[in-house]
Amino acid sequence: MTRRALSVEFLEDRTTPVVWNNPWPDPGHLTLSFAPDGTDVQGSPSTLFAELGPAGANWQTEILRAFQAWAAQTNINLSLASDGTATPFGSPGPVQGGTEHGDIRIGATALGPDELAISTPFDLFGGWGGTVASIVADEGFELLDAPVRRVAGANVPLPFADVLEQQVIPTVDAVIAAVRTLTAY
Repeated sequence: MTRRALSVEFLEDRTTPVVWNNPWPDPGHLTLSFAPDGTDVQGSPSTLFAELGPAGANWQTEILRAFQAWAAQTNINLSLASDGTATPFGSPGPVQGGTEHGDIRIGATALGPDELAISTPFDLFGGWGGTVASIVADEGFELLDAPVRRVAGANVPLPFADVLEQQVIPTVDAVIAAVRTLTAY
């Protein structure tokens, strides 16, 4: 097996779709769009329509139904928006209310066979991301180039003061320190 250098991919700076902790500026007017094939996603073209198109004509409807189920349980309102500009994912723009694509944008790119990405919103009582990381460490240990490293917030109540909050939530420096530890492995 060929080893490759560990790398960090910065994700799009967008608000996580929640109505608690880090809410949308206006959850009553959220938009959703489907990125056209070819839209740049961190250097790879989106293949959303090519991948899901063969699944049948109703794949967009099923995604919209999933978002509607989320909306029905929260205080938000969703509408479908055009995404015809093929603006690259991660392009600077407003968190909400932009005109080039939806506030929530659906696209697809394939991860390599040796890549795993887990991202979950903050959950006071833990999240499923830790469970996935644990299973990967247990079941695929022989295939790993380095141990699984989890960067998460401290298991304490979230303080109100900004200076104390920075001691609890994961920071860019904490992520960089974890990556450096893994690259030295």
